[in-house]
Amino acid sequence: MTLYTGTSHTYASTVHVYQPATGSDATFAFVSWAPHPFGLGPPYFGVRLAWFAGPSAHLGALIDFTHYKMYAETAEWVRARGLWRGARLDTYAPLGTFVQNLEVSHGVNLTSVAAEYRWNPGFDDGPWQTHVGAGLDAYLPYAQGTIDEVAVNGNYQYAGWGGQVFGGAQYTLPRRWTPQWMRLGLLIESKLDHGDLHLDLDPATRVQTRVTTLHLIAGVSWHFGNVPR
Repeated sequence: MTLYTGTSHTYASTVHVYQPATGSDATFAFVSWAPHPFGLGPPYFGVRLAWFAGPSAHLGALIDFTHYKMYAETAEWVRARGLWRGARLDTYAPLGTFVQNLEVSHGVNLTSVAAEYRWNPGFDDGPWQTHVGAGLDAYLPYAQGTIDEVAVNGNYQYAGWGGQVFGGAQYTLPRRWTPQWMRLGLLIESKLDHGDLHLDLDPATRVQTRVTTLHLIAGVSWHFGNVPR
């Protein structure tokens, strides 16, 4: 089991806003996102459960949950195209001209099932253990904001799926610091996820974007069971 914290960087993306009641159906290109990992509310955190057939097994499986955030940079200029309030739209302007606020501040809540390959699984060649992995993701966000001066809100929802790759290293603390049935390690890792977010907000608003996010994490791992001495 691993508990971790860290930060993320979501790359600029194209955001599609659809509001049938106002006649708006527009895309905004080059939307920048800020992470605010330690802002209001829960900070960036993650929980990972991994299973390996034995202490010397190289290949294993894991379930990973990552709570991170995305805040649209509304002061940044974007390319706006489509329809807005029923009128044709094709201009460059600050995003805030149309979308005053858009945030996934209660977490993007990335949930993953992945495979992991590790080197030096039994720590026979020293305290360092490196690993790589890949898996499938589900996005379970809570989004809110202000679009065309109207407050919009969406509860926790399944918003799409994607994939991720990751790699990192772990330093295992000396055996004398832990009981015989457990090993304790310090984890550092980078991972990259890519997938679709389809956000249904109330009143009657849909926001869609495809996100790519780089994560840098650090945490503590506990190895239980038949662990090497």
